[in-house]
Amino acid sequence: MGLFWYAHYFGKWRMLFMGEMIAAVVFIVIAVAAGVWVWWLER
Repeated sequence: MGLFWYAHYFGKWRMLFMGEMIAAVVFIVIAVAAGVWVWWLER
């Protein structure tokens, strides 16, 4: 879970809970986009 720790570290570095939330949202968006891309290629 390297990305989880990255998001956690990002939140600590910003000293804001919002930083961690933004990192989580960005990760989710990238994961969904990658999943859709793979699905599209293998359609």
